[in-house]
Formats: sequence, C-alpha cells, structure tokens
Amino acid sequence: MSSWIQFADFSSEEIENMNPEEEFHILETTDWNELLKQKEALEKSGREYCDPGFGFVFAEGEVIHVVDPIGPTYSGFYHFSTQKKFLGISFTRSGKTATFKDVSLDTLKHIVRHWSPFDSKSVIDNLNATMA
Repeated sequence: MSSWIQFADFSSEEIENMNPEEEFHILETTDWNELLKQKEALEKSGREYCDPGFGFVFAEGEVIHVVDPIGPTYSGFYHFSTQKKFLGISFTRSGKTATFKDVSLDTLKHIVRHWSPFDSKSVIDNLNATMA
C-alpha cells in the first residue's frame, strides 16, 4: 500500500512502503490547519487550488481519498472498479466513485487494516458512502 498528501496547489508528497499504522500517524500529525491556510491564500489571490487531503492507494488500484482531514470525523471519496460481463462472454472493469462524510478515525482504520481486493461493497457499507 502507498499513500500521499495532497497540497492546495495540486502538488503532492508520495509516501511509499509504510504500514497502515505509520500512514495513520502521518494523517493524524500533519498540520491540516496550515494546509487549509495555504488553500485560503491561493483562493484569495485568484489562483487555482484544490482541497488538501490524504490518500490511501491499495494494491489493486482502489483509493480512499480523505479531503480536509482535520477530524474528528472525515469526508472524502472512495475510488474503485467493478467487474461485469461484456456480451456475456468476457469481463470488463468500470471505474466508480463513492462519497463519504462524517466517518470516524476508527472506521477509517478498520477499513484500511482489513482491506480486501475487490470488496467494494463492504468498504461502501463501512463508510456509509453514497455513489457519486
């Protein structure tokens, strides 16, 4: 698993080869208020900006993207793919996005620690997410 910190100027810092505990430590100790101030400064200056955030990238390409992760609850997006039959003979993959909000840190930790490839239903259920 890998992760990243998203900055308001669209740049990011990649985090590789860490276990979930190390990644959550970074999520919890990053000064998100400072990153939100940088976003406000970009907005006031009329420059393009995005919401700061933290992303978890799983082996199969699924992503949990937490936006403005100040806590105590978290909001964001879950990007995943589904598999379906095409013309009844072969399978195709289709990208999907679900939105979540007001998710506790404990719930996020549970999902990341117990993540299983292509088990998007349980992730969506745990996040109480809605499809975008």
